[in-house]
Amino acid sequence: MAIFLSVLAIQGILVLDQWVKFWAIDVLKPVGTMSFLDGVLGFCYVENTGAAFGSFANQRWLFISVTLVLVLVAQYLLFTGKLKRPIEYVIATFIIGGGIGNLIDRIARGYVVDMFNFEFMNFAVFNVADVFVTVGAALLLVYVIASEALDYRKKKAPAGDGALAAPDAPPAGEEKETPAGRRRAARRSKTQPETAGPSPVKGEETDRADAAKPETQPQDGAPEEAAPSGEDAAGGQQDTHDA
Repeated sequence: MAIFLSVLAIQGILVLDQWVKFWAIDVLKPVGTMSFLDGVLGFCYVENTGAAFGSFANQRWLFISVTLVLVLVAQYLLFTGKLKRPIEYVIATFIIGGGIGNLIDRIARGYVVDMFNFEFMNFAVFNVADVFVTVGAALLLVYVIASEALDYRKKKAPAGDGALAAPDAPPAGEEKETPAGRRRAARRSKTQPETAGPSPVKGEETDRADAAKPETQPQDGAPEEAAPSGEDAAGGQQDTHDA
């Protein structure tokens, strides 16, 4: 879906850019200049064979090659699913749309038609495609700087800590005072098994088992009864017969 929207946006940029350029050739070129917002923004027809402020003039094939490479790279990233965030799609869409708009001029006419002029400052005359390329490049620069800063913060974070520290948990008493805290306390009480008390220590279990066994040892001071030997038993039987 994002790729489809990007393609529609690129087509819209191309239509707007070429329509404004055809208007400049048909209407603005005969008069040269035209006021739009007095002292702020006006129209000035310029056929630019170079870059901004007339630099690198008559370097047609250099600009065609550089622009073509940038557009192809941006298209590769867009149509191969390399882009993940919405801002990345916006950057690629602006650069592709603006790049192709100026590329059409350089191939078809040999120059780029510019028409917008800031009257309050000495600035280069530009067109619609230039606006999208400039905004896309500025967004790309900000995005790269922000990503590098975020990666630097993650690397500097202590081991085991996340990029952002988790907020401290409220005390148990304060937690129960809120409705959410009462619900969490109720869920914990349902999930935790009930215990009758602390489990006895291993030594205590042994002592209790020994106390429960019957005593087999004789009490102190009581004589032990020895079992009668075989001779004593025979003599007892003889005495019984004599009696």
